[in-house]
Amino acid sequence: MSVHTQSDTEPRLHYQDEFRLAWEAVPAHQPTPQQDTGHNLEVLRKLISLQRSIIEKQDSGPDVRADLQLLDNKLNMALDLLGDLYQTLHHLPPRIPVDLCSTSIEWLAPEPPNPDARLILRLYLSDHYPRPLIFTMRVVAVDLQIKPCRIHARFEEMDAPIRDELERLIFLLHRHSVAKSRHP
Repeated sequence: MSVHTQSDTEPRLHYQDEFRLAWEAVPAHQPTPQQDTGHNLEVLRKLISLQRSIIEKQDSGPDVRADLQLLDNKLNMALDLLGDLYQTLHHLPPRIPVDLCSTSIEWLAPEPPNPDARLILRLYLSDHYPRPLIFTMRVVAVDLQIKPCRIHARFEEMDAPIRDELERLIFLLHRHSVAKSRHP
């Protein structure tokens, strides 16, 4: 996790991790598909709920912690099995390094899109809930000096509720990673 200052916005919280990501270019002559705000809000809210339950478990007292750990282990086993089944039925993209904030995203790819291309991006933030967030993006930079190439893209037409929930999720992911680093 880091905080970056961007010239056209205030500092934004970034979260870096490996996530599943897939993209496809939208041809220049084709209109940009409308984003499904309802779908993205539903996925974000469920991911936030999962992150909050993890954090609450870590913050609970020692008496409750053992019971919660047992319940959590059983739930995680069921989620892992369902996630594996989903991955088998829906060929999910591989995990790649991603730098995510509420205004943009960076990732590595062996074959980059064209600079200034419009993309449909599918971002899977949890293997326990393998449903993607689907965004329309605009490529703003491609670094061809490294292999795989680094792509930087900005979200297009993101509604305020989606941006707020994404910021909340990024904060919770960061909080969880800090807690995990303190108690490995």
